[in-house]
Amino acid sequence: MAAGPQSAGASSLSVSNNSNRSSAVTLGGQTYNGSSVIYVFLAPESAVKNVKFYLDDPNRTRTPRHTESIAPYDFVDTANDGSAAAFAVGSLPAGNHTITAAVLKNDGQTLVDSGTFSVQSSSTSSSVLFEDNFNGTTLDTASWLPYNGAGHAGIGYRRPSAFSLSNGNLVVTGKMVDGKIVTGGMMHRKNYTYGRYEFRVRTEVDPTGTMSGVVLTWPQYQWSPEFTENDIYETGLQVNHRWTFRSFIHYGTSNSQKIFEHQADGSQWHTMAMDWRPTSLKIFRDGVLVWTISDPVVIPDVMHHLTIQLDARAHRTLTGPVRMYVDYVRITR
Repeated sequence: MAAGPQSAGASSLSVSNNSNRSSAVTLGGQTYNGSSVIYVFLAPESAVKNVKFYLDDPNRTRTPRHTESIAPYDFVDTANDGSAAAFAVGSLPAGNHTITAAVLKNDGQTLVDSGTFSVQSSSTSSSVLFEDNFNGTTLDTASWLPYNGAGHAGIGYRRPSAFSLSNGNLVVTGKMVDGKIVTGGMMHRKNYTYGRYEFRVRTEVDPTGTMSGVVLTWPQYQWSPEFTENDIYETGLQVNHRWTFRSFIHYGTSNSQKIFEHQADGSQWHTMAMDWRPTSLKIFRDGVLVWTISDPVVIPDVMHHLTIQLDARAHRTLTGPVRMYVDYVRITR
């Protein structure tokens, strides 16, 4: 019979400020501010089958945040070049947080190691430019402008009636009305240059592969002088699944694109964020920094507004309603 969980003995969770894990220290007792990006890992041990990582779940009652089977065991993930993937501390609220590692040995024994660190201030507590938690009963049209016209590429229609609020979520519904797809898109009424755009989102699967959920920023004036568009979350078209989804950055006089593919299920809840600065554009998924762009040619420097759209991307007949849900949006400086 396998032994029960025990303390992890000599092993300990370590943290570094560098992706190569250099100058690492023990995670427990560290303090960070909301802008910190760290690299958490468990030092190599012998005879290990895998390591399961948990965040703020010391009793390990929920699904592991990540599982690693190859040393060194990184909390977020390990890149193809062997470097550690970054964890954005700003995704956490201020206060104490615990990362727990359950080390499953080849002999069936499980060793448990935890490290508790503190966050002095969260990035979400910085200057808040706009926030909507969709907790009311009707859409705040003083902040949002729903579209009322043709759909994406002239397919079907976008109507304000596609939007509703339910259980603290914005719901965008695409459905057939008189033989046409009626869906929804809307824009935030204010424009900003730079900032952090964060939201929590999911899009239902579509048996017909017609509907695509997208949350993006769109420029106040397009083609002035170049094309810019930041698609932070875009599911694209899949039949009966939403694995995977993508982020697109459009730029330049000929609408060039940079693309990042998220190895995740777009039909499940994800917290997405774009941190847009003059010298970098960073995409986060569920608190993890997954993509960084530092090319000044790609990074926009004109005012943008946030938009939320459930787009019909083909002339088809839906077999039933398809819904996109947004839990909250937050824009901070």
